[in-house]
Amino acid sequence: MPIVAIHSVRTAKGFPPEPVGVWAIEDDHCTPHYPSANEHFIGRAKKALFFRPQGVRLEDWAFHKAQSSPNWRVYENDIFLFDQTIEPLEVFSKAQKEHSATVAKIKEWAVHKRQLAEVKNPAAEHEIASWGSKRYVVSESWWIASELVRRHPELIVYEMHPGGGSYDVLCVTRPEVVSPGGATRPQVMLNRAGTIQVHDGNHHEIIGTWNDAFAAATPHTIIKAVEKSLAVAPEKAPATTPRALVYRFIATALSISVNARHPWDARCEFVDSSGEDGPRAGYLSNFTAAEEALRSTPAIGIWGEPQSHFWALLRGQDPVAIVSIEGMLYLPTGKPIDLMKTYLEHERRIIPMTVRLLKALF
Repeated sequence: MPIVAIHSVRTAKGFPPEPVGVWAIEDDHCTPHYPSANEHFIGRAKKALFFRPQGVRLEDWAFHKAQSSPNWRVYENDIFLFDQTIEPLEVFSKAQKEHSATVAKIKEWAVHKRQLAEVKNPAAEHEIASWGSKRYVVSESWWIASELVRRHPELIVYEMHPGGGSYDVLCVTRPEVVSPGGATRPQVMLNRAGTIQVHDGNHHEIIGTWNDAFAAATPHTIIKAVEKSLAVAPEKAPATTPRALVYRFIATALSISVNARHPWDARCEFVDSSGEDGPRAGYLSNFTAAEEALRSTPAIGIWGEPQSHFWALLRGQDPVAIVSIEGMLYLPTGKPIDLMKTYLEHERRIIPMTVRLLKALF
């Protein structure tokens, strides 16, 4: 099925990438469509599209770029090109108009921000504050991600750093979205260097800032806003699965240690940046049992397997524990720990379990 991939480039500081051209792609065949003034960007696009892992189709790679890089978006034929009179340059024109509207909103907010700053009152200063201290954002992002997976067990948490590392994102979505096939499905983008967003194909919605999350009336205010955007809301949250338990364990560890002397974080062993296969982070090097587990980790089809199944709990810059999404905890010494078994032993109480397992590390 033919697709149209929109190539964007950051042309102005402080604004999202601007559409500069489009590519009509079908299987491994493609045709660029750029206005004459933008033809010098074609070489950059070729490098992004053609330098891909061996055996990956161009069409699949375009979908992956669209999911992992702010410089690419995909319009699917069955949704946007159902009317066969639509040409790629018409799609490009529509993308330009959307970009112009976004830029206008950003400029409007910048004016409002300056006006608030001139007021010089505490309420205004609070409203225009930055995203907040990083340690709180990291902890809150993991709680939101873990709660979404608890309520929707089919989802997965995937760390990505699009824009050459300019963004720090926890993506919560179905596994097939962060797979070489790159299916277009809704995804929650928890950008720790930006905002909380929901992306659905060509459209995205900003749910709120991190200050909105911190100031919310209840912890689930943001969760319900995300579910409303996704048009999904379980009547009752299902029982915690091993994968959901892993994310809840990470979120709880970060919450408990948010004011610790050394900052805590959780990072994936697989480094995904700008849609390219990144190197391993190397967190597992001191965890022999975790390294051995790589050989038998079952694949679920996501990028960077099996390394992408493993998360490191970091105290400062040092990995002090490794957790796999299969539900196993690895410490520097001792046997691997089955989190679900331990969770049941603690009568499904996540905080007492986390304290017991990590108390020597806090």
